[in-house]
Amino acid sequence: MKYILSLLLFFVTFTTFSQIPKPLKDTYVNDFAKVLSKAEIRKLNDTINQIEKKSGVQLALVIVNKIPKEYDIEEYSLLIARRWKVGNKEDGLVYVAAIKQRKQRLEVARNLEPIFTTETSQDVLTKTKAHFRANDYGKGLFALVSDIAFKLDSAGYGEPPAVQSLAAVDQPEAKAVSHQETDHSLSLLGFFMITFLVVVVMLIIRLFRPRQSGPPPVGGGYGSYNNGYNNGYDGGYYGSRRRGLGSFFAGAASGYFFNSLLNRNRYNNNNNHVPPQHVQEEERPSSGSSFGDWGSSRDNSSNGGGSSSSSSSGGFSGGGATSDW
Repeated sequence: MKYILSLLLFFVTFTTFSQIPKPLKDTYVNDFAKVLSKAEIRKLNDTINQIEKKSGVQLALVIVNKIPKEYDIEEYSLLIARRWKVGNKEDGLVYVAAIKQRKQRLEVARNLEPIFTTETSQDVLTKTKAHFRANDYGKGLFALVSDIAFKLDSAGYGEPPAVQSLAAVDQPEAKAVSHQETDHSLSLLGFFMITFLVVVVMLIIRLFRPRQSGPPPVGGGYGSYNNGYNNGYDGGYYGSRRRGLGSFFAGAASGYFFNSLLNRNRYNNNNNHVPPQHVQEEERPSSGSSFGDWGSSRDNSSNGGGSSSSSSSGGFSGGGATSDW
């Protein structure tokens, strides 16, 4: 008898949870009724993503044709919220709309109940009614999401991460500017030092260069020829050698200076082509993989049975509001 009752309980539980849909991947918008265009879904995803980035609040939109007959909309939305585990700190929101039954529900987690009371949640739901009655579901959902964002901002819930990370982003840029200024100063200092050494060496060579005490001898036979040859050879060879040494140092100084300028220009060009970290964070694609990264997908519990999903409520205890349109 116990075995039969266990099987019956398992069958009822399995049947119950099989009626709860699994979340779609990489999206906040779960349009199971196929009433939204791709452009509308993309716009809603971008707006909800901004809400999560600014406040930390996760919002799931669930659009179905009909609520299964085993549930009313309150039970259905509560099971979705708990099974999907929407929200990071018991601050999730789940909106469910049944198109053919013309019913809608906003499910509110515990930490958001002071902001989204029953009356406030009802006010949020009224934003969709005129658009839904005209079958313009995209505009109705965008009005609902915009009003949720407004109420979160008005309550001051969450802090924009861009404000918190602004100083941290500026630090690498300030270090890069300081590094460039240091390199420029070192290049100039090296150039002047080498130039100074070249001047000193040339002065020393000039001071110690032998000078002739009188006019060159005329005649004198073989000895005079030899002295003239030696003086001419010494003056020409060693004089050119000294001039070559001075040219070498001057060329070395010029080469060092221009090489420093070239390296500094390469460094600046490389830095100009590396995008700052905060720009990369802001240019997040609208189909990012973390859209709709609910708790059930993070801990891989969405594919299991009902026991692991129902053991953690995610802070959902039935708060929120329901209305028709």
